Amino acid sequence: MRDMAGAGWEGITITDRTAVKEVGDRIEVEWRLSAKPELEWAEIFQMAALTDRAGSVDWVMGGGPDVMDAVVRWFVPTAEIEEADAEVRHRLSVANQRFAEGLPVQDAERIDAAERASEASQKAKQATPSGSEDVDVVRRDP
Repeated sequence: MRDMAGAGWEGITITDRTAVKEVGDRIEVEWRLSAKPELEWAEIFQMAALTDRAGSVDWVMGGGPDVMDAVVRWFVPTAEIEEADAEVRHRLSVANQRFAEGLPVQDAERIDAAERASEASQKAKQATPSGSEDVDVVRRDP
């Protein structure tokens, strides 16, 4: 049921970010939302991950944020708090857009995966030295 989406729906916004507690080199961060999202919005938010994370292994291999009531919570490495903030804002933007468009979660997941694959392909093309795309290297052992 889409009670939130409708003619005047403007999307959910972040109203506050707070560091809840610090344990060693990790910190629990809360982002307060302007409204309690519907389950479908939260599912889209969960699936809307960034393509690549750079930083510590704990950050790169770590999980994602959780939506609970009108709060997003995430336990992240302290050094990566700004990257976590950027990812939460990205996910929020994607969830707002896709929820407003009325896309079912499965369609949003498929579109998100296609966009991530396209971004990865673009990055790979940019990383390839100019003129080397069509070169085949053959190694011959004596």
